[in-house]
Amino acid sequence: MFNLNFFNFFKKNYETGFPPQKLRIKRMKAYHTHYVGKFDSDKLFWGDITFTLEVENGKTIRTDYAVLYTFDADGKLLDFKYWKERNLNDNNKPWHKLDEMVTSLGKVKFTDISVELFEVEIDNHTFGLVANPEFQSVKVQPSSMLSFYEPWDGEYYT
Repeated sequence: MFNLNFFNFFKKNYETGFPPQKLRIKRMKAYHTHYVGKFDSDKLFWGDITFTLEVENGKTIRTDYAVLYTFDADGKLLDFKYWKERNLNDNNKPWHKLDEMVTSLGKVKFTDISVELFEVEIDNHTFGLVANPEFQSVKVQPSSMLSFYEPWDGEYYT
């Protein structure tokens, strides 16, 4: 005879719930989460390169963004700043701009972080870590290029 409570114990410990109270972002050097870490001893930061698409006069216009989010030690969003350019010709420019923003923080330590989900508005678009109930995921907005799923361990999918 099996003790069902034994199996429920493992099930409860595996399921972390949706949406997560905090999302771990694993730092992956030279990839989408390269600019993740700590500064000012206990504050956190995350830099993201993303884009939006809009149709104007029948033409699709792409706007590229470099966005730097800062958080308190508990992972609550403190502030954000961004750079943008429409119809970009230099694909490296957003990375250079993001590097400048991170450098402006002073001494940083690149490492994994855990932050609360958040949304901010820039140019009438939602940016941030946004819960997607339909897919039980957290999407990096705008453009939804990165998605996080249970077990919320910091790994992401493109």
